[in-house]
Amino acid sequence: FVDRSSVLLRQAVSTVIQVDPFILLAPRVIDGLHSARDYIASIGGGVGILSAKVYLLEDEYIPVDRVIMRGQGIGPSFNSATTLKWAGGAGAGKAVVRSSKYPLGTEGSLALSGVGVQNCVIDAAGCDIGLYSYYTTNNSDFDGIVTRNATIANTYIIKSWFTNYGKQQARDGKNRGIVIGKALFGETGDIAVNACGWGWMQCKSNGSAVSSYDPAGLSDAGAGLVLGTFANSNHFPSVQSEGNNGLGIHSAVSFTNSFGSVYLESNSGASSGEKCSWTNVSGGSLTAIAVQSIHLATNQTLKNNVNRGMIVDAIH
Repeated sequence: FVDRSSVLLRQAVSTVIQVDPFILLAPRVIDGLHSARDYIASIGGGVGILSAKVYLLEDEYIPVDRVIMRGQGIGPSFNSATTLKWAGGAGAGKAVVRSSKYPLGTEGSLALSGVGVQNCVIDAAGCDIGLYSYYTTNNSDFDGIVTRNATIANTYIIKSWFTNYGKQQARDGKNRGIVIGKALFGETGDIAVNACGWGWMQCKSNGSAVSSYDPAGLSDAGAGLVLGTFANSNHFPSVQSEGNNGLGIHSAVSFTNSFGSVYLESNSGASSGEKCSWTNVSGGSLTAIAVQSIHLATNQTLKNNVNRGMIVDAIH
């Protein structure tokens, strides 16, 4: 038995197309990106190569099946890196990269498969979301993404499974860093994020628009990483969350999720009281979150208000 879809996907990712010539022929940068995307899809799929420069996007980039856009050059300072920067004016209800066949807050029955954006900085200044992933499924890949400066969440992932998100960084967001499995725009029904692949994750300096924060209120405002009740059966091997105005991690107990090493420092910066770095709250289930090790900096605390909510091997 030969899985024809897998064969087609392997053939597709071996096809590499330079994107810039399409942009030179288009009236707008986003039109050129979409033209390159459509051409790659028309030949059966493949990878579009982006240059190590800043692309000013006048509207959302929307992936299609079996097309991956791949940037280059990400470094500690993000200089000479492929940057997809929002240039579309008022970005309410928008995402710089919208991996969904539907606008934010809109639900539907059609999935995306074999899509991705890789090795890119997504600068969402003026836009609600940097990377949005809804109903993104098998063989999709978003490894090597840095999201920055978004109004509501730098990265927002719901209704997704068996997708590789790999290394993710969310920095300098006005509110939340990375949100997984929690509705932000009133979505209902199945928004689960099931058994996706995660690499090293960093959430840093988010929540600049959060002027006050009360850890006892269990809010996720200004949090670095938010795991909703619909984040199921995911393993996060390494999470570094620091310098956020809210929590470092806000997690709602769901089906089994697990962590390797977690590093928490200088969170709850907007709180005049307790400096809480991680709050684990009830999500309607009593399945425990397993954590290999938590590294807490001085004066950072951990709260768990759920019986059997966390199993921690070591706290340093």
